[in-house]
Amino acid sequence: MAGGKEEEARRVYDEVFSIAPDYHKAWLSKISALLLKKRYKELPEVLEGAMVIPCSDPFYWRFLASVWQKLGNEEMLEECLIKLAEIEVYEIEEAYEEGMEMMERGDYEKALEIAERALSLKADDVDLMYLKGCALFALGQLDSAWEIVNEALMTEDGEVNSDIWFLKGLILKKKGQLTEALEAYDKAILFDEEPSEEILIEKGDALFTLGRYEEAMEAFLSAEELNPENFLALKGIAKIELERGNYERAINACKEALDLYKGDAEVWRMMAIAHYALEEFNLSAKAATEATLREPKNPENWRLRILSYLKAGHNPQALRAINRILELEPEDGDMWFLKATICAKMEKKEMALESLARALELKPELKIEARENESFKSLQKDEKFQSLIK
Repeated sequence: MAGGKEEEARRVYDEVFSIAPDYHKAWLSKISALLLKKRYKELPEVLEGAMVIPCSDPFYWRFLASVWQKLGNEEMLEECLIKLAEIEVYEIEEAYEEGMEMMERGDYEKALEIAERALSLKADDVDLMYLKGCALFALGQLDSAWEIVNEALMTEDGEVNSDIWFLKGLILKKKGQLTEALEAYDKAILFDEEPSEEILIEKGDALFTLGRYEEAMEAFLSAEELNPENFLALKGIAKIELERGNYERAINACKEALDLYKGDAEVWRMMAIAHYALEEFNLSAKAATEATLREPKNPENWRLRILSYLKAGHNPQALRAINRILELEPEDGDMWFLKATICAKMEKKEMALESLARALELKPELKIEARENESFKSLQKDEKFQSLIK
């Protein structure tokens, strides 16, 4: 009976090999069967056949290595280990590429999972450490990201790795340690063959926040030189020009940035501020409107839009914008007061009184200003107005 089963097994193996001679699982089964039967004399021939098939399964080569070791064949054992090392290198490279793809897609949990799995094969791989650090940073786990970055910097490759230093800079910037972040960015630039636009932009942002405008401008201009269509470089230049009071230059930089990407509310807001400073109130209102379209829940956009309308003499538009901002910030006493002044000018008496009442309820100290504000001139003889400002 046993002999019949063995013959049947041989027939199955032969049939599998005739159909798919490279099917590694069949080789594993055949070798395992010989081991179970303790037919060690037949193993070398079968193992040699198993060695020539293409296979990317690490388990396959580990299994063959263990059998060759059992047979005492050091040469073939070493060949298996070489194959295994080649596969692991390939797997690590594939893992890094897959992980970075997940980062680009915004699937940070998956990227972290891929990095940790690959690091179990090669714990000191700097690229995988970088991937893991990026995923942790994106997930807001700054302490864990900081730990893996410093671990990478302790390795020979990590110490001179531009990406690792850049990530360290990002973490320090996020922690508010801008001076230390700049030191990390400079290291990243030092170890990079050519400073990347991304590093220069981050460096420029940190310098701008520290008020070091000359250096920040140099960083943004260098990024723009590398890529004239770098939106963030142009945005950074606009920020500095606006801060310096160079309003025409700020507007030009904003326009160049918006030619590349019109969806950034901050650039529209900067343009509105520059036009407002130049007393170009209609243009300021137009830019502020674009900002509110992109960030409708940002009260600053609405305030800028309201002020621009008022300066341009467009009271009805200003009133509509005030109603919108009061939906966002119903407890803003100053905005209720402003609404009252506009309604009074537009001779909307009841609305003016209601708005003033709400303003004084929220901010009683506005009574003094209400008594002196020329906008309420038409209400001076109104009993309700007088009772409100007593």
